[in-house]
Amino acid sequence: MPMLKLFRLNFTTPLHISNVREDYAQTNRRIHSDTLYSAIIQTWALLGKNTWLAALEQQNGEPNFALSSLFPYTTSNQQTVYFLPRPLKSFHLADVEREFKGKMKLLKEIEWLDLECYKMQIQQPRGYAPNFNEVQEVYLSKHKIDINFLDSQVNPHVTIPREGGDANPFYVEQLRFTEGSGMYGLFHGTDEAFTQFATAMYLLQDEGIGTDKSMGYGRFEFALANDIETENFNQLFKSTTPAAYYTNLSLYNPENYESLQQMLPTNDQTIGFEWTKRGGWITTSPYLNLRKKAIYMFSEGSIFKSDTPIVTHGASQNVKPSIISPNEHPIWRVGKSLFVPIQTVPIQTVPIQTV
Repeated sequence: MPMLKLFRLNFTTPLHISNVREDYAQTNRRIHSDTLYSAIIQTWALLGKNTWLAALEQQNGEPNFALSSLFPYTTSNQQTVYFLPRPLKSFHLADVEREFKGKMKLLKEIEWLDLECYKMQIQQPRGYAPNFNEVQEVYLSKHKIDINFLDSQVNPHVTIPREGGDANPFYVEQLRFTEGSGMYGLFHGTDEAFTQFATAMYLLQDEGIGTDKSMGYGRFEFALANDIETENFNQLFKSTTPAAYYTNLSLYNPENYESLQQMLPTNDQTIGFEWTKRGGWITTSPYLNLRKKAIYMFSEGSIFKSDTPIVTHGASQNVKPSIISPNEHPIWRVGKSLFVPIQTVPIQTVPIQTV
């Protein structure tokens, strides 16, 4: 029977997460689910887990478990504070206009909600009404936090051509976490599937995740949270009233066009979505100089309609470029996502982000 597990990554070295423009001078502040899925699949290949890889191919690249993207956490008064991405749903308009009179811009800058605020935002149809003192720059939290728990530093680097020639300087933005801070994620699957997942994670913690792992970036300590914290997240997936709408905690790729039409019906002003372009270079020999096919995926925090309860949904896509022989193994971009029910009312606009 599928279960939920909450896991943490405590980074022991700086981290760089490539963005869509692959600009080393800027780094993302989250690790998208498709990046984590890809790292796990590559680690299985490194470990020679051919049976697991064969099962993955038979299932058209869909793992037998689902993962959220990796989001930040920190510690406040010896309590772990977990943040989730802000869903595309307004706060309680009437209340916030009174509380934030003349300072509504502060609310627009919020990117992350702690678990307590997030629960109220998704469970109250008209949205949560935050207090002024809960806004801490891009974070909304009932806990007083160090807003610099996730900080960055830009360091200079240089490449020197092997054949000689001029050196090429470039800059890399590194993420650094204060003590008691890091990233976390959610696993949903069976005990057997968790064994496969954890096998990869225990090697990845030494190999690193993200960009420039050969330089020592992205190494971490992998650990599971306790049962009480896990149960707090379990409550996200339980709705006291029937839910018609859901928000994703992972990048999402629909299974087919018919599925997309059902989840994004026309003229439904309750839904809202953003999307992001996902591409990148192939990281296995002998195709290191080739790029994967780019696809667009729905960003975390989008809102979809579903007539039936969903926890996981989505499909993988083969992003192997056409220049590679069809006989070669596929390169999967996993679009399987975790969803939580959200109570909401129609919104005025449907924000769309093109990258």
